Amino acid sequence: MFVTTLRSKGHDVRRAIEELGEGTDDYELLSYCVENEATLLTHDKKDFAGETETTVDHDGIVIYTDANFLRDRPEEAVRTLERAFDHYPAPERRNEIVWLDQWRE
Repeated sequence: MFVTTLRSKGHDVRRAIEELGEGTDDYELLSYCVENEATLLTHDKKDFAGETETTVDHDGIVIYTDANFLRDRPEEAVRTLERAFDHYPAPERRNEIVWLDQWRE
């Protein structure tokens, strides 16, 4: 529902599994995001809030820690993401980590 809501608001959403297949290497995923000027939205804070994000150029990573928020309240989750994007426009998100939970009202 969250992805559908994002798309209905005009956001270009691509799912890694559909674009790159299952089990894609983190570095390959971030490279794909750079090539496509895409911000990565992920629940995988272990991989993307550590060494990977500091050693690989990326077009921005948004990490959410509450998967229920996206599933149960997709409209609010999209507004939260848009609020973060307003504060961090695409060029300013480059090589930045944005914690979605910090933007919730």
